[in-house]
Amino acid sequence: MKQQISMKIKFLLSFSIGLLLFACQKAEQKSRFDQYDITWTTQSRNAGASMPLVGGDIGCNVWVENGDLLLYVQRSGSMSENGEYLKMGRFRIQIHPNPFTDEASFFQK
Repeated sequence: MKQQISMKIKFLLSFSIGLLLFACQKAEQKSRFDQYDITWTTQSRNAGASMPLVGGDIGCNVWVENGDLLLYVQRSGSMSENGEYLKMGRFRIQIHPNPFTDEASFFQK
């Protein structure tokens, strides 16, 4: 009986240590990938500095220019004869009151 209890305790200890090591490894991996978490701190001059946004078969390029939110929208399958993705449209969204007027607090993530 004592042997069964000590085996259970050893198992729980080794399981707990393994779980702790796994959690530490995951935390370390997250910190390694933080350098790739890009944040824009200024508004863009044009679409060349846009942020890609993809979900399923729809993609967007998103940027803020002169206080307006702009989007280029594309869909997979809308390709030219050269195999280039074609944009389905460009949208300009103006918000009143404008949340992008304060350049000091601007960020896009």
